[in-house]
Amino acid sequence: MSIVIAVPTHPLFEPLITHAESVCHSIGARLLRGTEQECRDWLGRHIADVALVSPLGYAQVALKADLRIVPVSTLTLDALTYTGSIYLHQHQADMQLSRCVSPVAEDFLMMMGRAVFAEKFDVELTFTQEQGSAADLLTRYDVVLDYGFDQTQSVVLDISDEWSDYFGEILPVAVWACRPEEVPETLAESLAAFRNTEVPPTIDIAEQEHLGTNAHRIGVISTDWNEETEEALAHLMELLYYWQYTPSVAAIKIWMRDMVEKV
Repeated sequence: MSIVIAVPTHPLFEPLITHAESVCHSIGARLLRGTEQECRDWLGRHIADVALVSPLGYAQVALKADLRIVPVSTLTLDALTYTGSIYLHQHQADMQLSRCVSPVAEDFLMMMGRAVFAEKFDVELTFTQEQGSAADLLTRYDVVLDYGFDQTQSVVLDISDEWSDYFGEILPVAVWACRPEEVPETLAESLAAFRNTEVPPTIDIAEQEHLGTNAHRIGVISTDWNEETEEALAHLMELLYYWQYTPSVAAIKIWMRDMVEKV
């Protein structure tokens, strides 16, 4: 059976898809590369049978189609990882914050950063998209979200650290989702072969000194699927509904475990 697999091009996901092209060639699958949003849309429109999507992308499609999560690999963040940052205007840090911006406002990690910040600090934020560096955007906005970490900024919060601190659990940012009746039984083995074997499945991230301070915190970036991942995803589905990103709570259904719905 020839299948179509969609993967996002952002470098954040590279450890999960390093060998995607060669593996797809060997199994006769077609590989699509696109944005996070395109991968979701391809899966939703049945252009792709399998896709690496954000938890929000999974929820949005799963509420309309019968999907399964393939429990072979994932991407989760725990505590301080420097994957994404929340920058505050230094003269607004202790004042009312309202204007929030990101160069990639539609990306899942930015959405979750904005949501947990608003929830934790009880503020209402407008959220817009505009290109520019953190320094440039902070001249016009109160809060800026972006990937990475700009240590030249004086007031910075780490998105995954804020998430772990507030919710006490990991933040899943990517999962493999499939249309269960369209994929071969060897799918899990093929997706596992996509991974970069030179990158450890769990990477500890040590806190860097910032403006002369270092609390010596340790964060974790993981590509392993386990029970904790599924539990965090289930809670995340509830949060996505609570924050009105989805009209209802999407169920977490696992490939080769949960029964396929018959139409």
